[in-house]
Amino acid sequence: RTKIGNKVDLEAVAVRGEPLPDYFSKEFKAKPETFTQENIIEELLDLLGYDKSRRGSESELRVYGIRWPDYKLLVSQEFYLLAEAEPLNSDLYADGHGLEQVLTWIQNKATDTNYGIATDGFRWILVEYQIEYGKHREVKVDLSPFFVEKLGFRTLMQEKERFQRFSTFLDFFSRDRIEKT
Repeated sequence: RTKIGNKVDLEAVAVRGEPLPDYFSKEFKAKPETFTQENIIEELLDLLGYDKSRRGSESELRVYGIRWPDYKLLVSQEFYLLAEAEPLNSDLYADGHGLEQVLTWIQNKATDTNYGIATDGFRWILVEYQIEYGKHREVKVDLSPFFVEKLGFRTLMQEKERFQRFSTFLDFFSRDRIEKT
Protein backbone atom coordinates (compact mmCIF):
# COMPACT_ATOMS: atom_id res chain seq x y z
CA ARG A 1 0.00 0.00 0.00
CA THR A 2 2.81 2.43 0.80
CA LYS A 3 4.56 1.67 -2.50
CA ILE A 4 1.40 2.34 -4.55
CA GLY A 5 -0.01 5.39 -2.80
CA ASN A 6 -2.76 6.21 -5.29
CA LYS A 7 -5.94 4.27 -4.39
CA VAL A 8 -7.10 4.15 -8.03
CA ASP A 9 -3.82 2.53 -9.13
CA LEU A 10 -3.84 0.22 -6.12
CA GLU A 11 -7.34 -0.97 -6.97
CA ALA A 12 -6.42 -1.46 -10.64
CA VAL A 13 -3.43 -3.64 -9.73
CA ALA A 14 -4.88 -5.58 -6.79
CA VAL A 15 -8.54 -5.95 -7.75
CA ARG A 16 -8.62 -5.85 -11.55
CA GLY A 17 -5.22 -7.45 -12.18
CA GLU A 18 -3.90 -4.63 -14.32
CA PRO A 19 -0.23 -3.65 -14.65
CA LEU A 20 0.74 -0.34 -13.11
CA PRO A 21 0.09 2.67 -15.34
CA ASP A 22 2.93 4.21 -17.34
CA TYR A 23 3.10 7.30 -15.15
CA PHE A 24 3.98 5.23 -12.09
CA SER A 25 7.48 5.53 -10.63
CA LYS A 26 10.39 4.98 -12.99
CA GLU A 27 12.04 2.71 -10.42
CA PHE A 28 9.11 0.29 -10.45
CA LYS A 29 8.55 0.34 -14.21
CA ALA A 30 12.25 -0.37 -14.79
CA LYS A 31 12.32 -3.34 -12.40
CA PRO A 32 8.81 -4.71 -11.88
CA GLU A 33 10.10 -8.20 -11.10
CA THR A 34 12.38 -6.84 -8.37
CA PHE A 35 9.48 -4.86 -6.90
CA THR A 36 7.37 -8.03 -6.75
CA GLN A 37 10.20 -10.06 -5.22
CA GLU A 38 11.08 -7.52 -2.54
CA ASN A 39 7.53 -6.53 -1.57
CA ILE A 40 5.54 -9.76 -1.89
CA ILE A 41 7.41 -12.94 -2.85
CA GLU A 42 10.20 -12.78 -0.29
CA GLU A 43 7.74 -12.11 2.53
CA LEU A 44 5.73 -15.17 1.49
CA LEU A 45 8.89 -17.27 1.13
CA ASP A 46 9.77 -16.36 4.73
CA LEU A 47 6.26 -17.46 5.80
CA LEU A 48 6.73 -20.75 3.92
CA GLY A 49 10.00 -21.48 5.75
CA TYR A 50 12.49 -20.39 3.07
CA ASP A 51 14.26 -17.66 4.99
CA LYS A 52 17.36 -16.05 3.49
CA SER A 53 19.57 -18.92 4.65
CA ARG A 54 17.45 -21.31 2.55
CA ARG A 55 17.44 -19.20 -0.63
CA GLY A 56 20.12 -19.12 -3.28
CA SER A 57 20.32 -15.98 -5.38
CA GLU A 58 20.04 -15.68 -9.15
CA SER A 59 23.78 -15.19 -9.56
CA GLU A 60 24.49 -18.60 -8.00
CA LEU A 61 22.08 -20.47 -10.25
CA ARG A 62 22.91 -20.27 -13.91
CA VAL A 63 21.39 -23.58 -14.94
CA TYR A 64 20.26 -23.23 -18.53
CA GLY A 65 21.31 -20.89 -21.28
CA ILE A 66 20.98 -17.23 -20.47
CA ARG A 67 17.87 -17.57 -18.28
CA TRP A 68 18.55 -17.98 -14.61
CA PRO A 69 16.13 -19.03 -11.87
CA ASP A 70 15.40 -16.28 -9.41
CA TYR A 71 15.63 -18.61 -6.42
CA LYS A 72 16.93 -21.98 -5.39
CA LEU A 73 14.75 -22.92 -2.42
CA LEU A 74 16.54 -25.38 -0.15
CA VAL A 75 14.10 -27.85 1.39
CA SER A 76 16.89 -30.03 2.83
CA GLN A 77 20.56 -30.66 2.07
CA GLU A 78 19.61 -33.06 -0.73
CA PHE A 79 16.40 -31.51 -2.06
CA TYR A 80 15.55 -28.14 -3.56
CA LEU A 81 13.08 -26.36 -5.85
CA LEU A 82 13.82 -23.74 -8.48
CA ALA A 83 11.60 -20.67 -8.51
CA GLU A 84 10.89 -18.10 -11.18
CA ALA A 85 9.51 -14.72 -10.14
CA GLU A 86 7.53 -12.60 -12.56
CA PRO A 87 6.11 -9.08 -12.17
CA LEU A 88 2.67 -8.59 -10.59
CA ASN A 89 -0.23 -9.80 -12.72
CA SER A 90 2.00 -11.54 -15.27
CA ASP A 91 0.78 -14.42 -17.38
CA LEU A 92 2.64 -17.33 -15.81
CA TYR A 93 1.86 -19.43 -18.90
CA ALA A 94 3.31 -16.93 -21.42
CA ASP A 95 5.89 -18.27 -23.86
CA GLY A 96 9.40 -18.02 -22.47
CA HIS A 97 8.30 -16.93 -19.01
CA GLY A 98 7.09 -18.31 -15.69
CA LEU A 99 6.11 -21.95 -15.90
CA GLU A 100 7.76 -22.50 -19.28
CA GLN A 101 11.11 -21.37 -17.86
CA VAL A 102 10.82 -23.70 -14.87
CA LEU A 103 9.87 -26.66 -17.08
CA THR A 104 12.75 -25.93 -19.47
CA TRP A 105 15.29 -26.14 -16.64
CA ILE A 106 13.84 -29.40 -15.39
CA GLN A 107 13.10 -31.12 -18.72
CA ASN A 108 16.55 -30.43 -20.10
CA LYS A 109 18.09 -31.76 -16.89
CA ALA A 110 19.98 -28.55 -16.39
CA THR A 111 19.32 -29.17 -12.70
CA ASP A 112 19.06 -32.04 -10.20
CA THR A 113 15.48 -31.35 -9.22
CA ASN A 114 12.12 -32.19 -10.75
CA TYR A 115 10.28 -29.47 -8.83
CA GLY A 116 9.81 -25.77 -9.36
CA ILE A 117 7.63 -22.77 -8.67
CA ALA A 118 6.45 -19.99 -10.95
CA THR A 119 4.86 -16.96 -9.27
CA ASP A 120 3.89 -13.36 -9.83
CA GLY A 121 3.42 -12.90 -6.07
CA PHE A 122 -0.36 -13.18 -6.29
CA ARG A 123 -0.55 -16.50 -8.16
CA TRP A 124 1.64 -19.50 -7.37
CA ILE A 125 2.20 -22.66 -9.42
CA LEU A 126 4.10 -25.62 -7.99
CA VAL A 127 5.19 -28.05 -10.68
CA GLU A 128 6.53 -31.59 -10.51
CA TYR A 129 7.99 -32.92 -13.73
CA GLN A 130 7.65 -36.68 -14.15
CA ILE A 131 10.55 -37.70 -16.36
CA GLU A 132 9.33 -41.26 -16.99
CA TYR A 133 6.07 -39.94 -18.46
CA GLY A 134 7.39 -36.75 -20.06
CA LYS A 135 4.61 -34.81 -18.32
CA HIS A 136 4.19 -32.51 -15.39
CA ARG A 137 1.67 -31.99 -12.62
CA GLU A 138 0.70 -28.60 -11.27
CA VAL A 139 -0.79 -27.21 -8.09
CA LYS A 140 -2.11 -23.66 -8.52
CA VAL A 141 -3.09 -21.26 -5.76
CA ASP A 142 -4.37 -17.73 -6.34
CA LEU A 143 -3.70 -15.53 -3.31
CA SER A 144 -4.94 -12.31 -4.94
CA PRO A 145 -8.21 -12.26 -2.92
CA PHE A 146 -6.13 -12.09 0.29
CA PHE A 147 -4.31 -9.02 -1.01
CA VAL A 148 -7.60 -7.47 -2.12
CA GLU A 149 -9.00 -7.88 1.42
CA LYS A 150 -5.81 -6.79 3.14
CA LEU A 151 -5.79 -3.61 1.08
CA GLY A 152 -9.34 -2.82 2.17
CA PHE A 153 -11.27 -3.75 -0.96
CA ARG A 154 -14.29 -6.06 -1.02
CA THR A 155 -13.96 -9.65 -2.09
CA LEU A 156 -16.62 -12.29 -2.53
CA MET A 157 -14.50 -15.06 -1.01
CA GLN A 158 -16.28 -16.87 1.82
CA GLU A 159 -14.53 -17.81 5.07
CA LYS A 160 -14.50 -21.52 4.18
CA GLU A 161 -12.93 -20.86 0.77
CA ARG A 162 -10.39 -18.49 2.35
CA PHE A 163 -9.34 -21.16 4.85
CA GLN A 164 -9.16 -23.88 2.18
CA ARG A 165 -7.14 -21.75 -0.24
CA PHE A 166 -4.60 -20.73 2.40
CA SER A 167 -4.38 -24.32 3.71
CA THR A 168 -3.66 -25.54 0.17
CA PHE A 169 -0.96 -22.90 -0.18
CA LEU A 170 0.73 -23.99 3.05
CA ASP A 171 0.23 -27.72 2.39
CA PHE A 172 1.87 -27.69 -1.01
CA PHE A 173 4.39 -24.83 -0.85
CA SER A 174 5.75 -24.76 2.72
CA ARG A 175 9.21 -26.15 3.31
CA ASP A 176 8.14 -28.18 6.35
CA ARG A 177 5.34 -29.95 4.46
CA ILE A 178 7.51 -30.64 1.42
CA GLU A 179 10.32 -31.98 3.61
CA LYS A 180 7.92 -34.44 5.29
CA THR A 181 6.64 -35.89 2.00
